[in-house]
Amino acid sequence: MILSSQSQVKLLRLLESVKETLDRKNKERRYTRDTEDTKAPLIFTEKFPSLKEGTELIIKEALKRAKGNQSIAAQLLEVSPSAVNKRLKREKEKR
Repeated sequence: MILSSQSQVKLLRLLESVKETLDRKNKERRYTRDTEDTKAPLIFTEKFPSLKEGTELIIKEALKRAKGNQSIAAQLLEVSPSAVNKRLKREKEKR
C-alpha cells in the first residue's frame, strides 16, 4: 500500500500521539501501591518474620518499586520521607 506524503504525515502524527498517551499512562502507573505481582497475598516461609524484619522487607520492596527514590518510597508506604530516611540510617548504623 502506497500512502501520499500527506497521509504519511497524518499517520506519523497519530502514532506519535498514541505513543505519548501510552508513555503518560505508564508513567502514571509506575509508582502505585499495587502492581500486577502484588495481587496475591503475602507469602511467608515457615518462620514468620518479626515486626522489625517485616518492616525492613516492606521498606526494601518500596525502594525497589521506587527505583531507589526515597521520596517515592515514602509515598508508597504513606509515611514521611524523613521516616524512611531515619529507618535506612538506623539500619546502616547497625551494619
